[in-house]
Amino acid sequence: MKGARHLALIPVAAVFCAMAAWSWRKWPDITVDFGEQLYAAWRICQGKVLYRDIGYIIGPLSQYYNALLFRLFGVSLTTLIVSNLCILGVLIIVIYRLFLRVSDAVTAAAICIVILTVFSFSQYVGIGNYNYICPYCHEAFHGLALAIFHVGMLSTWVRTRKTGWAAAAGFCCGLVFLTKPELFIAALACAAAAFLLAGSAARAKGVPCFCLLAVIPAAVFFLYFQRVMPGRDALRAVLGSWSALATTPAAKGDFYKWELGLDEPFRNALLMAGHFAGAAAVVAVCAFISRERRFLAGAFFAALAGAAWYFDWGECGRSLPPVLAAICLALAYRRRASGREDLTLPLLWSVFALFLMAKMGLHARVWHYGFCLAMPAAVSALYFAGWFLPRELRSYGVDAPAFRVAMFLLVAVGVARLLRMSNEFYRVKTYAVGSGGDRIMSFTPRVDGKGLAMNRTLDWLNRNTPAGATLCVLPEGIMLNYLSRRPNPTRYTTLVMLATQNYPESEALDAFEKGNPDYIILFHKDTSEWGIRFFGQAKNFGLLTMPWINRNYRPVWLLGHEPLQTARFGVKILKRM
Repeated sequence: MKGARHLALIPVAAVFCAMAAWSWRKWPDITVDFGEQLYAAWRICQGKVLYRDIGYIIGPLSQYYNALLFRLFGVSLTTLIVSNLCILGVLIIVIYRLFLRVSDAVTAAAICIVILTVFSFSQYVGIGNYNYICPYCHEAFHGLALAIFHVGMLSTWVRTRKTGWAAAAGFCCGLVFLTKPELFIAALACAAAAFLLAGSAARAKGVPCFCLLAVIPAAVFFLYFQRVMPGRDALRAVLGSWSALATTPAAKGDFYKWELGLDEPFRNALLMAGHFAGAAAVVAVCAFISRERRFLAGAFFAALAGAAWYFDWGECGRSLPPVLAAICLALAYRRRASGREDLTLPLLWSVFALFLMAKMGLHARVWHYGFCLAMPAAVSALYFAGWFLPRELRSYGVDAPAFRVAMFLLVAVGVARLLRMSNEFYRVKTYAVGSGGDRIMSFTPRVDGKGLAMNRTLDWLNRNTPAGATLCVLPEGIMLNYLSRRPNPTRYTTLVMLATQNYPESEALDAFEKGNPDYIILFHKDTSEWGIRFFGQAKNFGLLTMPWINRNYRPVWLLGHEPLQTARFGVKILKRM
C-alpha cells in the first residue's frame, strides 16, 4: 500500500513530459534579460569575475553554478535547459512527498500538476522568461527551489526535533541569501515561525546550528571575491541585490510602482478585496450545496464549472494575499487547538508564501513575476481547499468528497484557461533563432520581426567580423554577444537599467572609452515602461553616449529603419574609426 501512494506520480510525470514537449525551447526571450544569463555564465567560465568584469545586481550563486555547468558540460543553452529540468523534477518529487505526508495522493498530485501547468512552463505575456526552465534570472528559480527545500527541512525538524535538519535548513537559507532578497526574507520568516513552533529544548540546539550553517555560503563567496577584488567590493559582491536595494532608488520608478500596485493603490486594493470576497462566496456556496443530495450537488457543480470558464483566470492571483492570511490564521488556530503535527508543514509553507507575496504588494498575480512569487501561495490555497477545509467541514454536515470534487473541478477549469492563454503565444513561436545547442524558438517574423533581425545580424557578424572582435549592443541585446561569441569589453551588459537605477552615465561612457569596442550595435527598443522612450534622449540614458558613438564610429550596416528614432524597427552596426 505504501508503494501505491506513489502511483499518482505517474500522471504527474506524464504532465511534466507533455508540458516540456509542448513548450520546447520556446521559454526564453531573445532580447530581454535572458541573454544576460547565458552571457554572464559564459564569461565567468572564461575566467572573468562577476561584478568586477560583468555588471550584475543580483546574488552570485546561480551565475557561478551555471558557469560550472558550462565548464563541465559545454557552453550552450541546452546545458542550462537540462539542469533546470532536473532541478524542477527533483523539486516536484520533494513537493509531492511533503504534501503526501500531510494529505493524500490525490491532493499531492493535484498540487504538482498545477505547479507544472500554471507556473513551470507557461507564458502569459509577450516577453518570455517567466518560467522555470529559462527564467529572466536564474536566482528566482534556484532561490525558490532552495527555499522550498528549506521549508521542508524546517518542518521535519519541528516534527522530529533532530538537530541535523535544522542545520541543513540553515545551510539552504544561507544559499537563498545569495539569490534574491524577497526569497530570503520569506525563508527567514518561515524559519522564525518554525522556531516558535519548536519546543525550547529543540530551539536550544537547533537555532545555533541553523545560524552557524547559514553564514557558510556567504563566507565562502566572500573569501573567493576577496582574492580578486578589494575587501569592500568583495562585501558588496556577496550582498548582491541587497547592496542594490540600499543604494538605488529603483523602487520609486513607474515600473516598480506598477509592479507593487502603487500606481493605482485604491483600485488595486478594491480588486483584491473583491476577488477575495468572490472566492470566499464560491467556497461557501459549494460547501452549502455539498450538504444536499449528490444529484443536486453534481448539477450545480457542472453549471458552476461552465460559468467559471468565462472568468478572467489571468487575474486569479488577485485574492491570494488575503486568502493566505486567512489560511495562516486557520492553520495556526487548528494546530494550537488540536496539537496536530500534520499541520506544521502547511503552516510553515503558508507563512513562507505570504511573505513571498509581499513583493507584489497590491498587484498579486500568477503571470509576470508571479510565476515565482505566487506559486507557493497557489499550493497553499489548493491544499487548504482540497484537503484541510473538506475535513474540517465534515462536522457541519458537508459531504467532503463532493466538496473536494467541486474544488478540483474549478481548479481544472482554471488550468485549462491558463493553458489556452499560453498557447496563444506558443502556437506562433515557430521561428528558430541561433542554432545547435543555442537554438531558441521565437515568434514567427509575421508576428514579431526581432527573431529574423537577430539571425540576419548574427549572419553579418559571422561573415564580416573576426572571431576575437569585441562588441557592445545598445541599449539592450547581450544575447547577440553570446550567440556570436563576441565579448563585450565593458562590464555593462545592458544600459536599460541605467536610467531607472540612477547610475551616472559618465561611468558607463568611461567604460566604453576604455574598452574601446570594435563594433557597436544599436538594436531598436522602446523603453516607455521605464518612463523614457528611446536610448539617447534622456539624462543617464544615452544623452552622453550617443554623441561619443557618432564621433568615433561609422555605420557599416543597416537593417530596416534607423533605430531608436521612431516606432519603426531597425538594427544598425557601427565600426570603430
